[in-house]
Amino acid sequence: MKCTVVGRRHPISRTVTFPGTEHPPLTDADFRQGIYVQHKVGHSPLLDLKHFNIVRQVFVGDKLHALDRGVTRRNLLGPVYGKWGAIKWPVETCSHISAQIKNITLPREIHRKFRGLDELLHWKGTEFSSFLLYASFLVMKKNLPIRTYEHFMLYFVAVTMLSSNVYKDTWDQASEMLKKYVEMYDTIYGEGYISSNVHNLLHLTDEVKEFGPLNVMSAYPFENALNHIKRMLRHGHKCLEQTINRLSEFESFAVPITKPNNEIFLKGAEENITLHIRGFSLNRTLRDGWFLSAEKEIIHFVFAEMVDSNLRIVGRKLLNPSAQFNSPCSSYTLYIFKGKETDLSQTFYEFKPSDVKAKMAAIRTEDQEETVFVPLLHTLI
Repeated sequence: MKCTVVGRRHPISRTVTFPGTEHPPLTDADFRQGIYVQHKVGHSPLLDLKHFNIVRQVFVGDKLHALDRGVTRRNLLGPVYGKWGAIKWPVETCSHISAQIKNITLPREIHRKFRGLDELLHWKGTEFSSFLLYASFLVMKKNLPIRTYEHFMLYFVAVTMLSSNVYKDTWDQASEMLKKYVEMYDTIYGEGYISSNVHNLLHLTDEVKEFGPLNVMSAYPFENALNHIKRMLRHGHKCLEQTINRLSEFESFAVPITKPNNEIFLKGAEENITLHIRGFSLNRTLRDGWFLSAEKEIIHFVFAEMVDSNLRIVGRKLLNPSAQFNSPCSSYTLYIFKGKETDLSQTFYEFKPSDVKAKMAAIRTEDQEETVFVPLLHTLI
């Protein structure tokens, strides 16, 4: 915890809850003086580091555990299983939502396809993350009570804002949204369900300002590395020695990467040409054929070619885009738009690589009449 909140066991939920939003923050000086007895078991070597703030420079808002497998997972498991004060969805609603999310096709940079709610207990952290950032605001709208949906949107918008430096000017706004989300939590679900993960949303913006966007504060790289290490083992005897030997072998036979992520190149020809730029790709398909221009316009990729050693990107503009939502802020703020994918300009426009601000995920609405365009956050500049 980053503040002096005291958890207490709630008689209804039978879990430890952390109510309130106006608790004094913990301080480095008080921690070193031993005032927070319940937070200190013994001496930490971190206290021996010079110019290290034991409170401010240790983060608790890890994206994988606190958000994706924490609050986001709770927002889905609650209505699916009727847990944590949420109203349970009927079986028909769960089946309908499962069919809806299975039909969502995300760009190739997002490797995992959505699975149905019948497999929700087996979802990985990346699946919860993709659901929150690219599908939740569409799926939840027709399946949550209005007040609950508006409450959820505070969380979705704030997390999106804190996921990229591009939204840095809105981080204070995100902080207010998360505070309001926690304040309303007990009225939506009940006081007994404000878990430590929910409470720590109050401190998330301060940690993002200290360390960087949420993807920087993530255990995903370490989880992936552990997975690779586990696969190196041949049996359960002398695991450490096996790991050291395998790592040494990999270092001896390491092949240099020929195409770094920042390299721009073309692959294929004519209508099947694919542009690889800044670690993502663009082609003419619905799945991978959209990008956001520097002028904040949605562009459908048509083709690209090299002209005198300069890359020329050609595309058509989406006409009459509109905001997908207006509360708790306009979706324009997050570069989220909706429109008809067939409503394109007759004129072809040329772009330079520097004009490509982000790759866009194109998600058709349930009635298939419109398409919602959402920026892939890791491609946004």
